[in-house]
Formats: sequence, C-alpha cells, structure tokens
Amino acid sequence: MINKKNIKIIGDRFVLLPFEMKHLTNGYLGWLRDDNINQFLLKPNNETSMEDATEFCKEMICSSNDIFLAIMIQKKHVGNVRIGPINYSSKVCQFSMMIGDKAYHGKGYGTEIVSSSIEYMFNILDMNKATLDVLADNIPAVRIYEKNGMYEERISRESVFMNDKFYDVKTMSIINKNNIHP
Repeated sequence: MINKKNIKIIGDRFVLLPFEMKHLTNGYLGWLRDDNINQFLLKPNNETSMEDATEFCKEMICSSNDIFLAIMIQKKHVGNVRIGPINYSSKVCQFSMMIGDKAYHGKGYGTEIVSSSIEYMFNILDMNKATLDVLADNIPAVRIYEKNGMYEERISRESVFMNDKFYDVKTMSIINKNNIHP
C-alpha cells in the first residue's frame, strides 16, 4: 500500500497533491453547482450541499482503494484527480479528473495532468490497466484521453439520464505496455 500523504505528482505547469479538507471551499462547491462544469459529470447534481461534498471528500481521503488529489496551479486549487477504486491484486484502477476552474480550460492542462497521472499509475502504483468512463458528448475530454493513448473499450448507450435527456457513456482504457505478462 502506498502512503497517500506523501504523494506529489509534479508536472511542468501543475502539482497534484493529496486532497485535504482545506480544499473544500465555497469555490469548490461552486464548480459542482455550475451547469457548464456539471454537464459532463457522470453524477451531476446542481444541488450538492456542503454536507454532501464534505462526506464525499472525507470518504475519498480515508479510502484505502482511492487516491484523491488536488490539482494545484501556481498554488491555486483548480480541480481534482481521483485514481480509484484501485484493485491492487488485479492491477487495474479507474481514473477521473475534473478541472473546475474554467480559467484553466482549453489550455492543455488536462492533457498534461492525464499524462502524468498515467505515468504515476503505471510506474509508481504498478498498475497494468487504467480505465475511465466519460460522457460520449464530452468531446474535449475524449480528445484528451485519446491524446494520452487511451482507447474506447465500449459504449453504453443511453445509460445516464440527466437534464431530461439520455446520454451515452464511453469506457476508455490504457494498458501498461511495460508490464511483462507470463
């Protein structure tokens, strides 16, 4: 098991640090309530309360199968990365990312963060495979994942209902080509 308190993933323009309760601010809650951010979350809820967010964040911090990180750019919290749940015995983990601060959208941060996260999952956590689910309509996110070598495994047709509409969900993955299989 990894000591989550010592995790520090350093990119050229960002740092991923363990999420702490100090990161749970009204600004963070605002991201979760923002229609433009929320439209692509698989579990959107414009009504997320501080209590709901607190419960989720505490669960992530305490989880032995999840790594919850704050995306820091110039010492400013701009989003989160979740690696997990992690299946250590199967060497498979899930991944998700949210850049909540819109000032950092469309500037290449997402691509860099995903690249560094994949490197961490494969080289430090020794995962064989990383997977994620993304709304098929979230074209910018799909492009970020594809740029990082992720492939579509499947599409679950009309599997999420929100905003009075059904959405398709893509499951994407990447395999650690450095792992030697017997």
